Amino acid sequence: MLSLQLVDLFILISLSILLGGLFGSFATAMIYRLPRNIPIAFGAKSKQGGNGDGAARSYCLRCNHQLGFLDLIPMVSYLFLKGRCRHCGAAYGRSYFLVECMSILLTFAALFYYGLSASTLLYVATIPVLLSLIAIDLEHYILPNMLVAALWCLGAAAQFVFSNTQDVLVVVQNIALHSAIYAAVALLIGFVFSKILKKDALGLGDVKFFAAAGVWLGISVLPAFMMLAGGLGVLHGGYMRVKHKDAIFPFGPSLIISLGLCYIFKDTIMLYFYG
Repeated sequence: MLSLQLVDLFILISLSILLGGLFGSFATAMIYRLPRNIPIAFGAKSKQGGNGDGAARSYCLRCNHQLGFLDLIPMVSYLFLKGRCRHCGAAYGRSYFLVECMSILLTFAALFYYGLSASTLLYVATIPVLLSLIAIDLEHYILPNMLVAALWCLGAAAQFVFSNTQDVLVVVQNIALHSAIYAAVALLIGFVFSKILKKDALGLGDVKFFAAAGVWLGISVLPAFMMLAGGLGVLHGGYMRVKHKDAIFPFGPSLIISLGLCYIFKDTIMLYFYG
């Protein structure tokens, strides 16, 4: 029995490293490329291609040398090469390594908590999207439409997979209604606080994220989502003021973390609010 459990754990860890590493590596590519309008798909044409032919392949930002297979193994390449380019010795940012580590840990948590199933893979597929959104918003103060749309589509797929009804029209109506209500609430909040603060309080990207969050959470979790996101936003804003003397900070990370926590603990939230 113990040996069987150890085998299961080994398979779980191995699968987490494989899937999480691949998704984490893909997330690091999106984090760098999307804000710079560099194509993600291999073979797509870009004026910023490292080898001069426009192919959207990974390359060293210092020597422009295209990175091969040995340079791109998630986590392993970073550790083996000590975080430096194999060709010119330029140091890579630690943030990419941290993203890959987080992707693996979150993938393991999802597989451990929900078990290995097709539906779990849907959750795992959201991990690189959410990690990319957090990293990009922290650095560039934007939430790329492509990633928000991907999150919305994954949420819609989840509704079809986990819905208690077989009526497709009802599911579609719920998706549209929840998305619209969340977006409307975000617009209202942004309007009110903009009037109070005399400046833009909520970006359009945040409004679009609200719409995607609505697909995942539903109307009943909206109060908890808003309160948690607001609390996290206050903490983040306070940290930015104290640490960096900066009054401006991205609200996206607070929304993303709130979405994840509210979805994971949705049943507990429903019990607390509605008995």
